[in-house]
Amino acid sequence: DGEGVPWVAASVRLVRIGDSVEHARGGLQDPRTGLMWHAASRSAELVASATTAADGAATLHAPAAMRGFLLRVDAEGCEPVFVVDPPLAPGPPLRVVVPRGGVLAGRVVLHGQSRDLFALQLKRADGSRVPLDWQVTGIGPDGAFRVPLLTAGEYSVTLARKVEVRVPGTTRTSYAPFGACVVPVRVVAGATARVELEAPAVTFGSLDRKSTRLNSSHLVISY
Repeated sequence: DGEGVPWVAASVRLVRIGDSVEHARGGLQDPRTGLMWHAASRSAELVASATTAADGAATLHAPAAMRGFLLRVDAEGCEPVFVVDPPLAPGPPLRVVVPRGGVLAGRVVLHGQSRDLFALQLKRADGSRVPLDWQVTGIGPDGAFRVPLLTAGEYSVTLARKVEVRVPGTTRTSYAPFGACVVPVRVVAGATARVELEAPAVTFGSLDRKSTRLNSSHLVISY
Protein backbone atom coordinates (compact mmCIF):
# COMPACT_ATOMS: atom_id res chain seq x y z
CA ASP A 1 0.00 0.00 0.00
CA GLY A 2 1.03 3.66 0.14
CA GLU A 3 3.01 3.03 3.34
CA GLY A 4 4.96 0.14 1.87
CA VAL A 5 3.07 -2.62 3.70
CA PRO A 6 2.58 -5.81 1.61
CA TRP A 7 -1.04 -6.38 0.67
CA VAL A 8 -2.36 -9.90 1.20
CA ALA A 9 -5.08 -11.47 -0.97
CA ALA A 10 -5.10 -8.72 -3.60
CA SER A 11 -6.44 -9.84 -6.99
CA VAL A 12 -4.03 -9.41 -9.91
CA ARG A 13 -5.30 -9.89 -13.45
CA LEU A 14 -3.66 -9.50 -16.83
CA VAL A 15 -5.96 -8.76 -19.77
CA ARG A 16 -5.29 -8.44 -23.47
CA ILE A 17 -7.24 -5.41 -24.58
CA GLY A 18 -9.62 -6.40 -27.37
CA ASP A 19 -10.14 -4.55 -30.62
CA SER A 20 -13.91 -4.92 -31.02
CA VAL A 21 -14.61 -1.55 -29.39
CA GLU A 22 -14.29 1.35 -31.84
CA HIS A 23 -12.56 3.66 -29.36
CA ALA A 24 -10.13 0.94 -28.40
CA ARG A 25 -9.08 0.54 -32.04
CA GLY A 26 -8.40 4.26 -32.20
CA GLY A 27 -6.44 4.26 -28.96
CA LEU A 28 -8.90 6.63 -27.30
CA GLN A 29 -10.56 4.22 -24.88
CA ASP A 30 -9.82 4.77 -21.21
CA PRO A 31 -8.62 1.35 -20.04
CA ARG A 32 -10.44 1.82 -16.73
CA THR A 33 -13.89 2.07 -18.29
CA GLY A 34 -15.99 0.60 -21.05
CA LEU A 35 -16.69 -2.90 -22.21
CA MET A 36 -13.10 -4.05 -22.29
CA TRP A 37 -13.20 -5.02 -18.62
CA HIS A 38 -16.62 -6.65 -18.47
CA ALA A 39 -16.25 -10.40 -18.07
CA ALA A 40 -19.18 -11.10 -20.40
CA SER A 41 -17.71 -8.98 -23.20
CA ARG A 42 -15.62 -10.36 -26.03
CA SER A 43 -13.70 -7.11 -26.30
CA ALA A 44 -11.03 -8.36 -23.87
CA GLU A 45 -9.28 -11.62 -23.09
CA LEU A 46 -8.20 -12.68 -19.62
CA VAL A 47 -4.65 -13.97 -19.99
CA ALA A 48 -3.58 -14.66 -16.39
CA SER A 49 -4.72 -14.08 -12.83
CA ALA A 50 -3.25 -14.54 -9.38
CA THR A 51 -3.68 -13.57 -5.73
CA THR A 52 -0.97 -11.95 -3.66
CA ALA A 53 0.58 -13.93 -0.81
CA ALA A 54 1.63 -12.76 2.64
CA ASP A 55 4.64 -10.94 1.16
CA GLY A 56 2.40 -9.04 -1.28
CA ALA A 57 3.84 -10.91 -4.27
CA ALA A 58 2.04 -12.75 -7.06
CA THR A 59 3.37 -14.63 -10.07
CA LEU A 60 1.77 -14.36 -13.51
CA HIS A 61 2.46 -16.27 -16.72
CA ALA A 62 2.72 -13.50 -19.28
CA PRO A 63 3.78 -13.10 -22.93
CA ALA A 64 7.23 -11.74 -23.66
CA ALA A 65 5.77 -8.63 -25.33
CA MET A 66 3.35 -6.57 -23.23
CA ARG A 67 2.02 -4.21 -25.90
CA GLY A 68 -1.78 -4.11 -25.88
CA PHE A 69 -2.13 -5.53 -22.37
CA LEU A 70 -3.68 -4.18 -19.18
CA LEU A 71 -2.82 -5.16 -15.62
CA ARG A 72 -5.48 -4.64 -12.95
CA VAL A 73 -4.90 -4.94 -9.21
CA ASP A 74 -7.84 -5.02 -6.79
CA ALA A 75 -7.47 -4.95 -3.00
CA GLU A 76 -10.32 -4.68 -0.52
CA GLY A 77 -10.95 -1.09 0.53
CA CYS A 78 -8.62 0.28 -2.16
CA GLU A 79 -9.07 1.84 -5.55
CA PRO A 80 -8.39 -0.47 -8.49
CA VAL A 81 -4.96 0.15 -10.01
CA PHE A 82 -4.45 -0.12 -13.78
CA VAL A 83 -1.12 -0.44 -15.56
CA VAL A 84 -1.22 -0.23 -19.35
CA ASP A 85 1.43 -2.32 -21.13
CA PRO A 86 2.94 -3.42 -17.78
CA PRO A 87 6.71 -4.04 -17.84
CA LEU A 88 6.48 -7.68 -16.72
CA ALA A 89 9.67 -9.69 -17.07
CA PRO A 90 11.71 -12.30 -15.20
CA GLY A 91 13.87 -10.82 -12.50
CA PRO A 92 12.96 -7.91 -10.21
CA PRO A 93 9.17 -7.80 -9.77
CA LEU A 94 6.96 -4.95 -10.90
CA ARG A 95 5.97 -2.88 -7.85
CA VAL A 96 2.38 -1.65 -7.76
CA VAL A 97 1.05 0.63 -5.03
CA VAL A 98 -2.64 0.29 -4.18
CA PRO A 99 -3.93 3.45 -2.45
CA ARG A 100 -6.66 3.17 0.14
CA GLY A 101 -9.91 4.68 -1.03
CA GLY A 102 -12.24 6.99 0.83
CA VAL A 103 -16.03 6.72 1.03
CA LEU A 104 -18.62 9.42 0.46
CA ALA A 105 -21.93 8.69 2.19
CA GLY A 106 -24.98 10.74 2.96
CA ARG A 107 -28.67 11.32 2.46
CA VAL A 108 -30.93 13.29 0.19
CA VAL A 109 -33.92 14.84 1.95
CA LEU A 110 -36.57 14.05 -0.67
CA HIS A 111 -39.56 15.82 0.97
CA GLY A 112 -41.91 13.09 -0.25
CA GLN A 113 -40.65 13.16 -3.84
CA SER A 114 -39.62 10.07 -5.78
CA ARG A 115 -35.92 9.18 -5.63
CA ASP A 116 -36.10 8.38 -9.38
CA LEU A 117 -36.40 12.11 -10.08
CA PHE A 118 -32.93 12.85 -8.75
CA ALA A 119 -29.33 11.86 -9.31
CA LEU A 120 -25.97 12.68 -7.79
CA GLN A 121 -23.23 14.49 -9.65
CA LEU A 122 -19.72 14.39 -8.21
CA LYS A 123 -16.84 16.59 -9.36
CA ARG A 124 -13.18 16.78 -8.42
CA ALA A 125 -11.46 19.99 -7.38
CA ASP A 126 -10.37 20.61 -10.99
CA GLY A 127 -14.00 20.49 -12.15
CA SER A 128 -13.80 17.09 -13.86
CA ARG A 129 -16.76 14.77 -13.42
CA VAL A 130 -16.41 11.52 -11.45
CA PRO A 131 -18.24 8.73 -13.32
CA LEU A 132 -20.72 6.98 -11.04
CA ASP A 133 -22.17 3.50 -11.33
CA TRP A 134 -25.87 4.06 -10.61
CA GLN A 135 -26.36 0.46 -9.55
CA VAL A 136 -23.83 1.06 -6.77
CA THR A 137 -24.20 4.76 -6.00
CA GLY A 138 -27.90 5.35 -6.66
CA ILE A 139 -30.18 7.11 -4.19
CA GLY A 140 -32.02 4.64 -1.95
CA PRO A 141 -35.73 4.70 -1.04
CA ASP A 142 -34.88 6.57 2.17
CA GLY A 143 -32.63 9.01 0.29
CA ALA A 144 -29.40 7.36 1.46
CA PHE A 145 -26.43 6.97 -0.90
CA ARG A 146 -22.87 5.68 -0.74
CA VAL A 147 -19.97 6.23 -3.15
CA PRO A 148 -17.03 3.91 -2.35
CA LEU A 149 -13.36 3.89 -3.36
CA LEU A 150 -12.75 7.57 -4.05
CA THR A 151 -9.30 9.08 -4.30
CA ALA A 152 -8.54 11.24 -1.27
CA GLY A 153 -9.03 14.94 -1.99
CA GLU A 154 -11.53 17.76 -2.43
CA TYR A 155 -14.85 17.18 -4.16
CA SER A 156 -18.18 18.90 -4.72
CA VAL A 157 -21.51 17.07 -4.65
CA THR A 158 -24.47 18.31 -6.65
CA LEU A 159 -28.05 17.10 -6.75
CA ALA A 160 -29.58 17.02 -10.23
CA ARG A 161 -33.21 16.63 -11.24
CA LYS A 162 -34.48 14.46 -14.06
CA VAL A 163 -35.70 16.41 -17.10
CA GLU A 164 -37.55 14.83 -20.00
CA VAL A 165 -37.88 16.59 -23.35
CA ARG A 166 -40.55 15.06 -25.56
CA VAL A 167 -40.83 15.67 -29.27
CA PRO A 168 -42.96 13.63 -31.68
CA GLY A 169 -41.49 10.14 -31.84
CA THR A 170 -38.80 10.45 -29.19
CA THR A 171 -38.11 11.36 -25.58
CA ARG A 172 -34.75 12.64 -24.37
CA THR A 173 -33.83 12.36 -20.68
CA SER A 174 -31.17 14.43 -18.96
CA TYR A 175 -30.40 15.75 -15.48
CA ALA A 176 -30.31 19.44 -14.61
CA PRO A 177 -28.24 20.34 -11.54
CA PHE A 178 -29.67 22.45 -8.73
CA GLY A 179 -27.15 25.26 -8.37
CA ALA A 180 -28.00 25.85 -4.71
CA CYS A 181 -27.30 22.21 -3.81
CA VAL A 182 -23.53 22.17 -4.41
CA VAL A 183 -21.86 20.85 -1.26
CA PRO A 184 -18.06 20.81 -0.88
CA VAL A 185 -16.59 17.76 0.82
CA ARG A 186 -13.13 16.43 1.67
CA VAL A 187 -12.61 12.69 1.18
CA VAL A 188 -9.96 11.09 3.39
CA ALA A 189 -8.34 7.74 2.55
CA GLY A 190 -9.68 4.94 4.74
CA ALA A 191 -12.47 7.11 6.17
CA THR A 192 -16.09 7.99 5.40
CA ALA A 193 -17.13 11.56 4.62
CA ARG A 194 -20.81 12.37 5.15
CA VAL A 195 -23.02 14.99 3.52
CA GLU A 196 -26.73 15.84 3.40
CA LEU A 197 -28.51 17.32 0.39
CA GLU A 198 -31.93 18.91 0.08
CA ALA A 199 -34.20 18.06 -2.85
CA PRO A 200 -36.24 21.23 -3.41
CA ALA A 201 -39.85 20.67 -4.31
CA VAL A 202 -40.38 21.81 -7.89
CA THR A 203 -43.47 23.84 -8.82
CA PHE A 204 -44.59 23.99 -12.43
CA GLY A 205 -46.12 26.81 -14.41
CA SER A 206 -47.45 27.16 -17.95
CA LEU A 207 -46.27 29.03 -21.01
CA ASP A 208 -48.70 30.21 -23.66
CA ARG A 209 -47.24 30.17 -27.15
CA LYS A 210 -48.62 32.90 -29.37
CA SER A 211 -46.72 32.35 -32.58
CA THR A 212 -43.77 30.50 -34.02
CA ARG A 213 -41.70 31.03 -37.14
CA LEU A 214 -38.78 29.12 -38.53
CA ASN A 215 -35.79 31.34 -39.25
CA SER A 216 -33.03 29.57 -41.18
CA SER A 217 -31.92 26.63 -39.00
CA HIS A 218 -33.18 28.18 -35.77
CA LEU A 219 -36.63 27.93 -34.27
CA VAL A 220 -37.77 31.35 -33.06
CA ILE A 221 -40.69 31.45 -30.62
CA SER A 222 -42.54 34.69 -29.90
CA TYR A 223 -44.71 35.31 -26.84
